Amino acid sequence: MRNFLLFIAALLFTQFSIAQLCSVVINPPANPVDCGDCFDLTAVGTSVTISLDANFNGSTLGPGWKSNVTIMYDNPCGPPPDGSPAAWFGLGSQPRLMETVGFDVSCGGDVCFEMKYATQGGPGNCEGPDAANEGVFFQYSINGGSSWVIMQYWPPNGGNDPNLTQWNEYCLTIPAAAETTNTKFRWFQNVGSGALYDHWGIDNVSIAAINCSLYYYDWQADGTVNTADTNICMITSPQNYNVIYTNGVDDTCSATITISDGVDPTGTAPSPLLFQCNSSIPAADINLITDEADNCTAVPTVTYVGDVSDGNTCPETITRTYNIADDTGNNINVEQTITINDDIAPTGSAASIAVQCIGDVPLQDITVITNESDNCTVNPIVTFVSDISDGNTCPEVITRTYNIEDDCGNNINVIQTITVNDDTNPTGTAPADLAFQCITDIPAPDVNSITDEADNCTVNPIITYLGDVSNGNTCPEIINRTYSISDDCGNSINVSHSFTINDDINPTGTAPADLAVQCIGDVTIPNILEITDEADNCTVNPTVTHLSDVSDGNTCPEVITRTYNIADDCGNNIDVTQLITVNDDINPTGTAPNLTVQCISDVPIAAPALITDEADNCTVSPVVTHLSDISDGNTCPEIITRTYNISDDCGNNINVIQTITVNDDTNPTGSASPIAVQCIGDVPVADILSITDEADNC
Repeated sequence: MRNFLLFIAALLFTQFSIAQLCSVVINPPANPVDCGDCFDLTAVGTSVTISLDANFNGSTLGPGWKSNVTIMYDNPCGPPPDGSPAAWFGLGSQPRLMETVGFDVSCGGDVCFEMKYATQGGPGNCEGPDAANEGVFFQYSINGGSSWVIMQYWPPNGGNDPNLTQWNEYCLTIPAAAETTNTKFRWFQNVGSGALYDHWGIDNVSIAAINCSLYYYDWQADGTVNTADTNICMITSPQNYNVIYTNGVDDTCSATITISDGVDPTGTAPSPLLFQCNSSIPAADINLITDEADNCTAVPTVTYVGDVSDGNTCPETITRTYNIADDTGNNINVEQTITINDDIAPTGSAASIAVQCIGDVPLQDITVITNESDNCTVNPIVTFVSDISDGNTCPEVITRTYNIEDDCGNNINVIQTITVNDDTNPTGTAPADLAFQCITDIPAPDVNSITDEADNCTVNPIITYLGDVSNGNTCPEIINRTYSISDDCGNSINVSHSFTINDDINPTGTAPADLAVQCIGDVTIPNILEITDEADNCTVNPTVTHLSDVSDGNTCPEVITRTYNIADDCGNNIDVTQLITVNDDINPTGTAPNLTVQCISDVPIAAPALITDEADNCTVSPVVTHLSDISDGNTCPEIITRTYNISDDCGNNINVIQTITVNDDTNPTGSASPIAVQCIGDVPVADILSITDEADNC
């Protein structure tokens, strides 16, 4: 338990009383001071105690704090500038507060901290305040927290104020009314939309209390108590003055001020100079200043500062500056004027040349002037002025002018004569000899087909078409085509190439579609017009002829091969064939007349001639045959089914039925003779034999 209490005591000391810190500065004299002057110096000293220094890096508030909500340390809206954990509010509904213990700030001081609002509508625990009354108050209490006084309030300004939604450091001076020995401070958010809304965070809280103990000034560093003001005299320049600010016990700080005299030294620049060329300017020489003087420094220091041109030329004025400085840094610049003005022209010349072509004329080249020189300018500037032609061709004379100018604008023109005369023929190659199938394949004359025309001078020699000459033959025919190539000076050559026209490609075409017919009489006569897609690479209208119809000698089916020939103007030809299949698969037709008879003996014998309407699509006379008579086995009536067959030449056949009905519906005939008897007993017994004339139709 003792070790734990010692640890708590160490934490309390570290968090609530870090150190006493004093500081002191010396204000400089109000007026410049010269050697031998006496003047007043005033020191200003302060001392503070860092009563609180909390950074929440341990992810806890630590002792001496209290809060009514759970504080987050995972930086849900991003870390503060130092990247460490901050105290983030909060997991709890409003009001939210974080409050310190009481501190002795009876002599005043400052409270500093970093704070950030979350952005309105942000995700998770990063949703910020927006309403005017949802902001954070900073308050103090001098009565133990019974009542609180507002030091500052930060309204959210709608929730998207870029100044509030980033980490800011705030330092607030403790007001006089809060200067007590037991003042508490708190951050307080009174209104919000609930635990999930209106979040904010703080970090790096520091309370610096001004120490109330007695401090004094020591100007002599001898322990003597002095006031903040002292009077002192300058003996040398520069001179250092020191002060100590201390409470005489455990807090001491010091300051030093260096005082220099404020009077500049004096001196005179060398006399002005005038030169033709810049190269004539002498080097800077501090020994040219001989009258330098100062009120304190016995021998002021002379230094060369620099040469500054006015930017002009001819004349150019250069201001050469020297600096004269005393030992305390007081200094002046003195200036010497140097004028440079060159008025002598440069010299130079150019050699004449002769070339074949205008393209051989070299580009303007200032390096052809190799002897340019000038009295001042090391490299006079050569520029091209103009090329002027005499307007002629073959030859043409061009006068080229260059200008040589020095840095001051003094210049001369030099002339170079260039003679241009082309007497060389152009060159070029005729297109390669070509072979074509058709006369129509020959391309039109095209001067662009000569692609290697060239000339020593003319960039684009002129190509003209002269003509085509045929040898008068066909299959093959040879045509020679000639072009002329000429340059701008009239030099020219002719080039020729040949075309061989020989069609050796067969024409094309398709035989009429194969046919299938029932009868040989249905076969169409040959018709060359049925070939409609005959074509040829050369001949516009190839010739179609009928060659033959050849039968395979069979019947039912019989296949006839019909051959056509397609030929072009060069005799190239092909045969195309059409297959015609003759196959009768349609049955013949016919009917048999039905009969009705009284007696079986009345049934006629079978007679194919009774079928009189037999017919067929192909066979002229179909064959009729008797197949059978079949009785139904009944009598009175008895039905006899008589079947005939009708067949064509291809074996297609049908059966036709003749129904013969045998039905005797005629009564038989006969008579009985009357007899007369005396007695009933005389009546004879019935005797069928007594009927002797019985008869019937069947």
